[in-house]
Amino acid sequence: MQFFGKTALVTIDIVGASYQNPRNRFDVDDDDDVSPLDVLVVINALNLGGIRPPGPTDYRLSFINVDGNNSIDPIEVLQGEKQREVFQPRN
Repeated sequence: MQFFGKTALVTIDIVGASYQNPRNRFDVDDDDDVSPLDVLVVINALNLGGIRPPGPTDYRLSFINVDGNNSIDPIEVLQGEKQREVFQPRN
């Protein structure tokens, strides 16, 4: 079998999780720092709307989906807090 001279068009769509920071998923507020504020932003969102998929009302919290599952849920808080603890500078 030979395929010389044959052409094909291949399309690859690279899609990231919506509402997840592409540079650092734990940096919810996109200030280039993983801090307690990132965890607080997620806690506040959960308090305001409960567990839900991120939607148009979350535009100001554009990176609130830490784990990329397209849902705002308590696991975001746990993952963010764990990441912050691991990389927290120790005195």
